[in-house]
Amino acid sequence: MDSQRLDLISPQFKNAPHETYRRMREQGDVIRARIPILGKVWVCTTHQACSEMLKDQELFVREPGRAGKRSVVWFLNFLPRRVQELSDNMMSYDGEDHRRLRGLVDKAFQRQSVSKLQPRLTEIASGFVQDLPQHADSSGVVDLIPHLTRPFPLEVISELLGLPEEDRPQFANWGTRLATIRSLPTMLAAGRGIWKLRNYLVEQIDECRANPRPGLLSDLVHVEQDGHRLSSRELIAMAFLLLVAGHETTVHLITGAIFALLNEPEQKAQLLSDWDLATSAVDETLRYVSPIEMSKGRFATRDVEWHGQQLKRGQMIMAMIGSANHDPARFPDPETFDITRSPNLHLSFGSGIHTCLGMQLARAEAATALQRLFTAYPNLQLADPSEPAPWTKRLGIRTLSSLKVRLTD
Repeated sequence: MDSQRLDLISPQFKNAPHETYRRMREQGDVIRARIPILGKVWVCTTHQACSEMLKDQELFVREPGRAGKRSVVWFLNFLPRRVQELSDNMMSYDGEDHRRLRGLVDKAFQRQSVSKLQPRLTEIASGFVQDLPQHADSSGVVDLIPHLTRPFPLEVISELLGLPEEDRPQFANWGTRLATIRSLPTMLAAGRGIWKLRNYLVEQIDECRANPRPGLLSDLVHVEQDGHRLSSRELIAMAFLLLVAGHETTVHLITGAIFALLNEPEQKAQLLSDWDLATSAVDETLRYVSPIEMSKGRFATRDVEWHGQQLKRGQMIMAMIGSANHDPARFPDPETFDITRSPNLHLSFGSGIHTCLGMQLARAEAATALQRLFTAYPNLQLADPSEPAPWTKRLGIRTLSSLKVRLTD
């Protein structure tokens, strides 16, 4: 079957992806496509197909070896082995290995309830909002990404992990550098920082093992389930995953929510009049903006006819989350941003065994950031609404490179 080349990184696509998604769905539930970096893959386009694929852990797996295929993450071969181990986390496994790792992490996470964290979330967010004027220029314009939407989730994940206060500025610096990785050259350039971060995590794990302390990192070191514990290698990979997944996607979520609300003044006014809608507004951002545009790849474990297509064993298949989230078969009037939408069965947190571990925390962080920002600045405006939105050219991520606003009380 011929494959079509999908434009998934250009500013034109990022600015208005919905038309591309519509054309994809019109071609079928599952289509053959050529995607930048990944090459030829199968792509699920509808909500039903995406949901089915993500939940079917027998037919579609994360481990290429289980589908008779060698690793496809070729660029990891350019990195030192001890840096490569950072990607060896539960997101890379299926079956019993995944269940064991997920069970241990879930048990540790249960000790860090979102409700208990909420006062601290509010305190941290309020601090960053209060500091915004000192970062603004003479006309009151400030970029929210470096001064709120990025440092806030970084501080939260530092708090959650239980990192020492004095180490957090350096930890935040490493986290920010990781966010600048766009390609193999930038990954190689960031290699030294990644190496330092890896060594720091090893030191912190050793310290938690010798002297237990409050925080998720110490909980992960000591958690045990059915006689199992995380190995040193698994602990390092898990801590790294929590850093990246625990803050990077939340940055895009908070940024997208603020941007969407500033472009939809009626929705913003409705939210400001009823903060009980905050979580609903976050979920609608996850659907409408779809900061995570596609899932990680899965591999077909056998030859199969599926949704009218002939898939071969070992072929990669992905869920186009953005397209699923705008499927009119699931969402009435999908191109409308509606913070009261219910039900809102978006797939931005995934589905099945790989559903996002920190989805409740992400919702709470985003809702808190919105409430603290718009309570302090109810008349907040985009610095220049006529300027094209500065979408980043990142495969699979829909986010802005800057979010400049004018602080107006």
